[in-house]
Amino acid sequence: SMPMRTVAMILAAYSYRHPAQKLKPFQEGLARHGVRLDCSERWIIEPGLEYDHGCLELLRREIPKGNLPTALLFSSDRYAVQAYAALHDAGLRVPQDISIVGFDDDHYACVLRPALTTIRQPRGEVGQAAFDMLMKLLKNPDAKIKNRHFACELIARDSTGPARAQEVSRRRGQ
Repeated sequence: SMPMRTVAMILAAYSYRHPAQKLKPFQEGLARHGVRLDCSERWIIEPGLEYDHGCLELLRREIPKGNLPTALLFSSDRYAVQAYAALHDAGLRVPQDISIVGFDDDHYACVLRPALTTIRQPRGEVGQAAFDMLMKLLKNPDAKIKNRHFACELIARDSTGPARAQEVSRRRGQ
């Protein structure tokens, strides 16, 4: 039988406000393809550690517990880089044992090995929209500001692969 595929969403504590609500369309889309999104508190980087090695510490704590998802989706490529280190140190291989997807398409995503699959957002459009909103608020502090949504692009590289057939133990060969 086909294994249940699970994607864990790794988020910084400051971006964890209402994740279920924000991620509902994404969660529903994954579910249509037989994938469960896990955005539980287990995968939240501790407050104050977001800009240090908080993701590395989180994974060093969670990997030995086992029951790892099929894939890890990071809210930043910076966190994905830390995951490479934690997974390597635990004897796990990307993507053979676990798939990794980042977000931002930072300049180093393509030089990592395996090259990082990531989600690219239109930085220019986002920056222009932020500037326009700021100018509108400066002219009229009571102005209504609408939420904007931007199309993102999946940049498929080498850090993702087919779902594994069975759960990966804490270390290969155990």
